[in-house]
Amino acid sequence: MFVLRFSLSMNLSSFAQQVESYKMISPEASQLVAHTLPFVEIVLGLLLLIGWRLRIWATAITAIMVGFLAAVTRAYLLHMDINCGCFGTPEKLTGMTVVRDGAFTALALLMTVFRSWKRARRIPGLLQRKALSFTAPMKTLPEYLELAAVAHGISVPARSSACASPCSGCGNWH
Repeated sequence: MFVLRFSLSMNLSSFAQQVESYKMISPEASQLVAHTLPFVEIVLGLLLLIGWRLRIWATAITAIMVGFLAAVTRAYLLHMDINCGCFGTPEKLTGMTVVRDGAFTALALLMTVFRSWKRARRIPGLLQRKALSFTAPMKTLPEYLELAAVAHGISVPARSSACASPCSGCGNWH
């Protein structure tokens, strides 16, 4: 992706013509889009790779992909004989272009929804529990197993502080 975007940035004038051929924005706006979009895509791609504020950047990528899909679908339905402008190469706009953009948009949407869903599943205050506290040292394997069970929502029977391991007969804490 980086190599493709780099080659695209080296030929911004032809990309501006491709953006303008969609007849959705003025020629001046096409120049602005052509000179900023490749670099915005590179930065967003890098932010996704490092995973910092993933939900925000995934949402931004999804919004951009929805915009691309809308523009490509509109041009296809209007039977415009233009180059797609995708991936920095001259490629005629076809039905497969729309399908490919739809697949990429679906993947971006899944990434955004999955990230939001994963965050929503978290239990409020879970990081304050001893199970996930990175400052409390873990002393024994049974303590580690108990903490892991609590972190996954499995109830663990209460045990006395004198007991250091589960019962060898039944496996329960006594």
